[in-house]
Amino acid sequence: MFPFTREKKINKERTKIKLLFASLSQLIAQYPGQDVYFNSATQTLTISGQSKSEPFKTGGDIKGTPLLFDTWLNAKLTPAKTTAATQFPTFIFNLDASTNTFYAKDDVGTILEADKSAIKSLELSDAKHVYLFERPLLIGFSKDEFCQIIYRNDSFSVFKIPKKVLKKVNSEDGMFQNQDPYREYSDESEYVVKLINKEVEKTKRPTLKLFDGTYPKANEKNFKDFCSKNKISGKLSDDDIVKVINYIRTNK
Repeated sequence: MFPFTREKKINKERTKIKLLFASLSQLIAQYPGQDVYFNSATQTLTISGQSKSEPFKTGGDIKGTPLLFDTWLNAKLTPAKTTAATQFPTFIFNLDASTNTFYAKDDVGTILEADKSAIKSLELSDAKHVYLFERPLLIGFSKDEFCQIIYRNDSFSVFKIPKKVLKKVNSEDGMFQNQDPYREYSDESEYVVKLINKEVEKTKRPTLKLFDGTYPKANEKNFKDFCSKNKISGKLSDDDIVKVINYIRTNK
């Protein structure tokens, strides 16, 4: 049992966060036709004989995870009708990239699902990074989809729509194929990009070709040298995108 002051603090936060998140017990509806039991003491779901402490499709013949981050992160949330961000120090957060749903987990393992309409933005952070998510109105995407802001200013904007898709995979074993089929989460994230001198573009993970025409031709050799020195090539990571844009902006 927590000390009273600690318990009071948690209850106060829980009251606030329930305005933005739904109870885990409401997630039972996601498993129609299955035997579902919720143990309030251990905060776990038992689904068709398998104990689950989280409402995500994992385990069994499924490899990988639908969660965007390997670890759950601290967060600041800005409710839809305010401009003030609120911190929830006893909760940690993650995004299910297969459903574009945010979840919060408290310090006893209870998982709460986000009410998207109640949240304007989330700022997730760990010791090294800050990740900003909003629900901007982007052409070709639902207004309820959370987008990660990779870069944004008057000249360059890059939005990422995190997406993981569960796909069937056939493993190969020597001469024999199609053995032990399994399902695996594949990263199918999409990007909406607006670069200087170019139209808005929707793409899968960008390559350096995306930045053609965004820097003077005279700077092409220096740009290639910069990319080579920083080992930037192929499909760009989000960090690489930021590095490339910063270089272009400071070397016009």
